[in-house]
Amino acid sequence: MKNILIVDDDKTFLETLTSYLGSKCANYTVLTAEDGEKAIEVLKSHAVNLILTDLMMPHADGYKVIAFVKQSVPSIPVIIMTAAWSLELESLIRKIGVVRYIEKPFHKEDVDRMITEILPYEDGGILGNDCGSF
Repeated sequence: MKNILIVDDDKTFLETLTSYLGSKCANYTVLTAEDGEKAIEVLKSHAVNLILTDLMMPHADGYKVIAFVKQSVPSIPVIIMTAAWSLELESLIRKIGVVRYIEKPFHKEDVDRMITEILPYEDGGILGNDCGSF
């Protein structure tokens, strides 16, 4: 079983994306956090295989989540979700080792594609091959 952690302070967005991903495949679990502090708590108590995080959040932002991951478990791939995209931001996240980014608003199918490219199954397949498209 794989765990995907979604971190976003927009509760409606978080619930919608969680419901969408959770309904598509029984081979992974979707964990959530509404800010960076809660995300770090989840990361300390659960094995996580992929993180989708917003950058701008109260308490602890996405940068703190990324810093914690890169220091503690650098093998976890991170996808940044943000509405505040810029060339400077793109340069920064590449330097800190973020796998991918997606600009808000986005189509759910774009997240589907990214997850199926990044998150392999134990048996060597990918999510899309075993449970159909999201």
